[in-house]
Amino acid sequence: MAKEESWSPHQGEWPRKRECNTLSFDEKICTLKEQINHLEKIVKALATAYEAENKDVDDQERRKNEQPYVPSIDLEDGAGSSSGRTTTEDEKLRRLVNELAEDCNAVPVNYPLCRAKLDHVNQMWNDVMVEQMRIALKDTVGESTDTLDPQDVTEKTIIAAMDESGACQISLAEYKRKPVQPKRISRNVWMEHLKMAKKFADVIAHICTVHRSGDVGTLEWTTTQAALSSVEHWEDKWMNNEAMMKEIGKLIVYEIMRRVEDYEYYNCMFCNVVEYNVKQFLAHFASGTHCKKARELIDSDLRTMLFGFADKQMIDLTTIGDELHGFYSQQFTAPLVKSGAKVPQASKNSIPTVEYLDELEEKYGLAINGDIDQTKLEDAVYVAKQLPGVIKRHKSPIGKQLFKQLHEYLGKGTSLYCRRCHWKVSNRASYYAHLMNPYHVSMNYLKDGHQFNLLTVSINVHLRGEINT
Repeated sequence: MAKEESWSPHQGEWPRKRECNTLSFDEKICTLKEQINHLEKIVKALATAYEAENKDVDDQERRKNEQPYVPSIDLEDGAGSSSGRTTTEDEKLRRLVNELAEDCNAVPVNYPLCRAKLDHVNQMWNDVMVEQMRIALKDTVGESTDTLDPQDVTEKTIIAAMDESGACQISLAEYKRKPVQPKRISRNVWMEHLKMAKKFADVIAHICTVHRSGDVGTLEWTTTQAALSSVEHWEDKWMNNEAMMKEIGKLIVYEIMRRVEDYEYYNCMFCNVVEYNVKQFLAHFASGTHCKKARELIDSDLRTMLFGFADKQMIDLTTIGDELHGFYSQQFTAPLVKSGAKVPQASKNSIPTVEYLDELEEKYGLAINGDIDQTKLEDAVYVAKQLPGVIKRHKSPIGKQLFKQLHEYLGKGTSLYCRRCHWKVSNRASYYAHLMNPYHVSMNYLKDGHQFNLLTVSINVHLRGEINT
């Protein structure tokens, strides 16, 4: 601990904290994340200095000579543990974070090594959080897939669990109310926060527009770069004020929703996923799939890099994305945990049948989706050009006719089955809840052109108002 308390390089002081044994696990994880974020900023600053010192050296030649970082054996196998026990993953991560902190303060600094270690830290952090989410889910559900008795799992119990998950809802009411200035915050400081929130919300709204075009080239590079830089400086100033950041998170989400709530649909051109309401849109930002894409974008070309930085700041500055992602994740996975990861199969009484879906496609496919080129479904620009017309036709008389037919048909069923997710429920309301879950919306196991799937799009377009609250 002494090393951490005294470490203060020119980029800023090492985040201070109480003795580790006085912290809860959640507090330890939170503090560790703060330290990793702090190290990211330091390594970024070191990169700038390193590039300046080596500006006459060809970048490819320099990277070729950089040695990859290979973790030491004792870091991986826990051999350094005085108790002889195996070191946990979060302990390994904390040791590497402390090691990286010392490397950043060395003279001279070995930037390539620091960058390689930071990459390893980020990967280990992702692994630790995935494991903690799995444990938290089991604790929440109260079941363990390791000890579950297979004899207690029947198709009836699985369907009951899926019905129960579909009945769960999450509200945006708290975030849709305009935040008021807290008494403990001065007017000048509150106005500073409000200006930043509006500036950031404008950036997110613009990025939504770019996503909907499918063309990265439509990004307003200069203004977006300047705005994100301004927000980053603001974040550096206030990020250690936990109470303040909680208030600001709600303010930012409120300003974002004001700008994007009326959009008919949202589109992530990097994940090739269409979202139909604000909840799906915000949950997608915090999904593991999108976060992985965002990390790739930050290592990409300069223009695309801004999308990754915007996503990272969205997660850093607000909690709504994590809350929504956590809710939808539990809604989707809790029944699978309860069932021991078993899924039901379609029976002769399950609807919609394959024959019925084929009939819908023959009757409405061309009229609503148009003559879609199946070979271009991975082309973001092509998909983006088709979506406005598709959504418009779903809202037209023929689209309303499709929804009315689906609504009546599904209302008669007591065994409703989703072939995309292998999900079975007993009633229409639960089935609708499943079709509007972001996991289903983004699922593409069958490569079925999920952006234009008649059933999913029809339900999401026509029930949008019911979930957008």
